[in-house]
Amino acid sequence: MERVFISCFLMFALFGCSHRKVLTLPAIEPPPPFDMKAFERTCTLADALARDDLAAWRSTDSIMAEKPLLLDSLDQTWFVDDRSGKRYVFYGRYSVNNDTFHPKYAFVTEEDGDLLKIPAVVDERVLQFARAVTTGKKHFQAIIDSMQLNVDYNHYIRKSDDGSYAMWFFPAGYGNYCAHGVDIYLTINPSGSLVTGHNIVGNYLRYFELDKKTQTVELDNTYDSMPSLGNVFFAIRNRERFDSIVILNGQSTSTMTYSPERKKWVWVHGRRE
Repeated sequence: MERVFISCFLMFALFGCSHRKVLTLPAIEPPPPFDMKAFERTCTLADALARDDLAAWRSTDSIMAEKPLLLDSLDQTWFVDDRSGKRYVFYGRYSVNNDTFHPKYAFVTEEDGDLLKIPAVVDERVLQFARAVTTGKKHFQAIIDSMQLNVDYNHYIRKSDDGSYAMWFFPAGYGNYCAHGVDIYLTINPSGSLVTGHNIVGNYLRYFELDKKTQTVELDNTYDSMPSLGNVFFAIRNRERFDSIVILNGQSTSTMTYSPERKKWVWVHGRRE
């Protein structure tokens, strides 16, 4: 019988041992299907990016409630800056010629999720973020043009401990259709002016429809032994839509599902036949 083990972001525990008679030597547990510490780090980052995404959606909803026709003009340069648990969301336009950022809206979200509108003030940190987003989006556009990927992407950016920036692009799909399978990661220098590296994760785009009748969805991650950041991010952001989300890895499966006993979402990992 296949053994599985279950985990939830920061705490992973084995279960499923069969009953053994006294004095019988215990069976040797099979090793995990992949590096669980690495998976834990992926979950932690995906959760942080999901919170960035939620802050962005809440702030755009606030803008649309006030001036719905203004949103298109703000999409040139927007970003979420996580500062010690508070997420600052900026919308505006960055000018490459003048190296200036003209913000139109700014918000801050508290740890409890409350959203507050704040004065849109530009300091050096905000300017560097705007510059990095502009630099990253230009480089990203060249990549998807060369790959002939015709799908919308959402971008996420975070400042690293060394001052540089990490930027991620996940496919967004369109309408009721979701896309997954090709994620693009960039690293950008501390000034935000130069992309220092990029990585393409996945092999080809796949689509599926968000149907209310669909209870389980499968994400193809067979190109790697461990779930990708983009697929974990998708599972976290869309878990309320399905009973379970199954990620098919090279030699294993990783399923996000709700545990009534634990009253929280958990990961269940198992080996593929």
